[in-house]
Amino acid sequence: MRKYDTVRSDLTEKIEAYIQEHQLKAHDKLPSERELSEIWDVNRMTLRSATRRLVDEGILYSVPGSGTYVAAKKINRNLWQFLSFSEAMKEAGLDARTNVISCRQIEANKKLAQTFSILLGTPVIELKRIRIVEEEPFSLETIYIPSRFCPGLEKHDLEKQSLYAVLRNVYGIELTRSRQEISLTYLTEEEAAFLGVAEGEAAVCTKVVTATEEKLPVEYTIEIARGDRCQFSTILR
Repeated sequence: MRKYDTVRSDLTEKIEAYIQEHQLKAHDKLPSERELSEIWDVNRMTLRSATRRLVDEGILYSVPGSGTYVAAKKINRNLWQFLSFSEAMKEAGLDARTNVISCRQIEANKKLAQTFSILLGTPVIELKRIRIVEEEPFSLETIYIPSRFCPGLEKHDLEKQSLYAVLRNVYGIELTRSRQEISLTYLTEEEAAFLGVAEGEAAVCTKVVTATEEKLPVEYTIEIARGDRCQFSTILR
């Protein structure tokens, strides 16, 4: 068993080294099992196990009847940094843009009333948008902000302007703290259509309440991010 694990570990490293040496990019296809088995003089069963391990780690993905491909690099979200999505992507050196689906005023339901400590039916802005990273849909966001904080927000171009920058520069609201809840979910038909993947695929659901320094809740966001594209990290002290 130990020998098998060592061989498999060596093979995973060889596959990763092959990807780097040949400068394979996301969605580039690897050589066939037969070719790789001959290159490294290993049996296909052992190679298949190494490939499966890299698929589980999100480094590769398989297409039945087609072959094995390099997966898109996962996007790291630092939970210990208070950055907007745009700022985080810029810091990571990734090209990101936003598509606004809708921006409208609704009446606060029970959940929103509790979140913002407002009355049921109070006007709230609902903003829905898709975050696109490196030309691939990454996440679907639904954002809620009490209308009294930002009257006329829907008139701003929130595809080109940062929401946080508009809140800060136009409405004088500085968001400095947040509370986050992260859970695993599975994409509905509508969510999958927006993100360009299959219904039922795993996703990460992040619910965030963002507040001012005075602990006044201003924004409530529900983000559904593709499970194959994101990972989270933090620092514990």
